[in-house]
Amino acid sequence: AKMTALHIRTDGTIHDIEADTLEQMQKGVGGYIEVVTQGGIAGTPYDWVLYGNEEGMLLDLPVNPVARMLVAVAHQVDSPEIQELHGNFVLRVEDDQENTAPVPEELRQVVEKVAGLYAETGNELIRIVRMDEEGNQ
Repeated sequence: AKMTALHIRTDGTIHDIEADTLEQMQKGVGGYIEVVTQGGIAGTPYDWVLYGNEEGMLLDLPVNPVARMLVAVAHQVDSPEIQELHGNFVLRVEDDQENTAPVPEELRQVVEKVAGLYAETGNELIRIVRMDEEGNQ
């Protein structure tokens, strides 16, 4: 079976994990889970949902640059506009009944590209390039 979630760790690495149960999710974030953000997956009944540790900041868990960068990309804003995120994150694919599904290749590629960018530069700055009607930046 294909893994249903990506584990986005504070060290900047991405791992496949099973995250079908609440227990697995809690293990993934190291505590109580909360939804940080989510979005639709085109042409499917599924959403991707990013879960973090509800008490990540309170517990002073390490910051998670890749998770922060992903939220910036998802919302099409520059990363400094996103608050710092703490602890490990679980990116899961699910429908509105919380049935999980394997992570689609396109989604995995986006996550790996962002992680690669961070690994390369050691910098979590993301600037969103906006085009105007004529296609100029």
